[in-house]
Amino acid sequence: MRHVLPGTREADARAHALLAYHVLAIAWEHFGLGPQGLSHEQQHQARQMALRQILIEDAVLHSQEAEGVHIERQSVSAALKSMRQRAGSLPAEQGVSWTRLLQDNALDEQALDWILARQMLVDKVMKKAIAGFSTVTELDAELYYYLHRDDFFRQEKRRARHILITQNENFVENTRDRAQARIAVIMERLRRHPERFAEQALKYSECPSSLQGGELGWVQPGDLFPELDHWLFQMKAGSWREVESELGFHVLWCEEIQPAHTLALDKVMPDLMKQMKQRQGLQHQKQWLRQLMQRNTDQSSLSRPLAAGRYVHG
Repeated sequence: MRHVLPGTREADARAHALLAYHVLAIAWEHFGLGPQGLSHEQQHQARQMALRQILIEDAVLHSQEAEGVHIERQSVSAALKSMRQRAGSLPAEQGVSWTRLLQDNALDEQALDWILARQMLVDKVMKKAIAGFSTVTELDAELYYYLHRDDFFRQEKRRARHILITQNENFVENTRDRAQARIAVIMERLRRHPERFAEQALKYSECPSSLQGGELGWVQPGDLFPELDHWLFQMKAGSWREVESELGFHVLWCEEIQPAHTLALDKVMPDLMKQMKQRQGLQHQKQWLRQLMQRNTDQSSLSRPLAAGRYVHG
């Protein structure tokens, strides 16, 4: 990429494209709509948020930390290609052509290439600003663990399957008496051949879970209908019983029990350290940005987007 002098027509075009790009991103992220679908008030709000974002990015790119930071040409090209492919993979009823998408949002590939390079550079400078800052130690993580043990408590879980015969007085085969009789036959088969539960579920269950052999997966108290929930958490592992609910009659099987427990420190330490470092890094990043913006009180000097060309290698 080459330099673009401030105040030129090309610099103005880049500034307009950058604003359009941010408005597009904010419209989708905050309102779930494209810019054209926003109300007048929403358009104003999106524009103000976009201008603020650009101002922050410019401050980052003018910072001391930005010195010597570069983005590889191939990384920008790969990002643009990925964006193009994602747009092309949308179903016809949801998407438009890549060219139309750019045109509708006052963009073109050349501008988008520059914007992506700029975005990647901002991200890289932000990471550089907090690199090596983390002071989180294993002792910090251990103290957090013992002071917040409730965060690491896991409720009892049970792995369950069921077979459902619905009750519906409008259908002869599903009246209450007939449904109960059908479930009784299934129960009798399972007493003789318990290993055939999945097969019986596939053949007779009127629940979508029948396609997975009646599999309900691991459930916690409160996940199922009250009647199923009540009995499941009283059963022994490997047992089953008939249960009636508002849906009809079930054969409920408790396959396995995972008792309530608190995760061990050695099991959570790696993830806990990672989370604490990320949290600390985010706090430092916010503090760095706040100080950066305070130093740049003359916002007019940051109102123009930097030409990213001198930051791109390759």
